[in-house]
Amino acid sequence: VCCMSKKITFAVLLILIQNVCFATMFSRLSFDKQIEEATSAAEVKLENTRVFKNASDWIMTEYSFSVLESYNLADDDLDNQKLKITMPGGTYNGITSVIDGAPQFNKDEKSFLLLKKIDSKNYLSNFSLGKYRIQNNEGEIVYVSEVFPMDPLIGRISKEKMIELIK
Repeated sequence: VCCMSKKITFAVLLILIQNVCFATMFSRLSFDKQIEEATSAAEVKLENTRVFKNASDWIMTEYSFSVLESYNLADDDLDNQKLKITMPGGTYNGITSVIDGAPQFNKDEKSFLLLKKIDSKNYLSNFSLGKYRIQNNEGEIVYVSEVFPMDPLIGRISKEKMIELIK
């Protein structure tokens, strides 16, 4: 019984250690720092997705958004009036690739995104930290962090304050 108990304890510890090793860790960045690192921002609505394999054989998902409002987003950042962002992960030909900590988007979902332009292509700034859910809080539009929604300092910000910081 003692030997079996040790084996079970070891197996549980091994599983816990593996989960901790593969977890994504996010650093808390102030709104000022997040905006400083972004090159543009937009309120968007997800229209559709396209999953493909890139040249390195990685499964990627291209998200296509209609832009509801934008800040410092240039016309050449859009493809047929759509903002397109590509991120690793997705399901391609029955094979699923999951990137721990990657932001999730649902069809017709409205989000506020902080974007970073690198080599003429837009990416989500600071990965998941750049995605905010849009909520109506008693008549006030509030952006809620996808990563730290309960954080008293960076979990939520009024739309008015965010736009003021961006400009």
